[in-house]
Amino acid sequence: MSEVHTPSMCRHQPRSPPQTPIALVPSATNTCSSPGAASRGTIRIELISSMLSTGTSSRGSALRLSETAPIRDADESPIPMPQPSIDTEFFWRSGEDGLLRIQRCKQCNRYAHPPTPRCRRCGAQDLQPAVVSGSATIFSYTVSRHTFVPWQPAPYVLAIVELIEDRDVHLTTRIVDIPHDDVRIGLPVSVIFERHGSVHLPLFGPRRELHTGSQE
Repeated sequence: MSEVHTPSMCRHQPRSPPQTPIALVPSATNTCSSPGAASRGTIRIELISSMLSTGTSSRGSALRLSETAPIRDADESPIPMPQPSIDTEFFWRSGEDGLLRIQRCKQCNRYAHPPTPRCRRCGAQDLQPAVVSGSATIFSYTVSRHTFVPWQPAPYVLAIVELIEDRDVHLTTRIVDIPHDDVRIGLPVSVIFERHGSVHLPLFGPRRELHTGSQE
């Protein structure tokens, strides 16, 4: 079994699937738990590793990391990889320079994820990748204590994180470089890219220093 932690009664559902998976574990049935939910018993949910939620918002100034994110080379274990499309290619290749990019509408300034050819808020087609800080907080997570696939030994932590630029923008990811027993809802984290050829998977680890900068 795995331990799944969500903010409120385990009711969070990502709004939309991505074009391609983050290829960490297969679908698995897990036990869900959350603060205050003990009296309600456990809830069985199906964790789909390819989930990404979507969000849109606008911000003025931008927060920037004091340096670009670390890039680590993946080991040679074969894993299913994302297949970038016209809409998603920028996202999967963004980490080449250590910067996380999220699509943003130039008309209403709302962030949009997963990427889409048309703004979900105003309908405009003028959307472009925008650099974000790469900093987030953990919205929900699961600690998997059993090995489901050979390329990902247990224990490991899958999480949904919300970006600090916009709490409605969520990414499903793997938490690294943090002891799994120290992971909690609301924990600050920063992006770390894992390089698989031209694809750079955005993982998240310990929070790095931030500063305020101009929006790119």
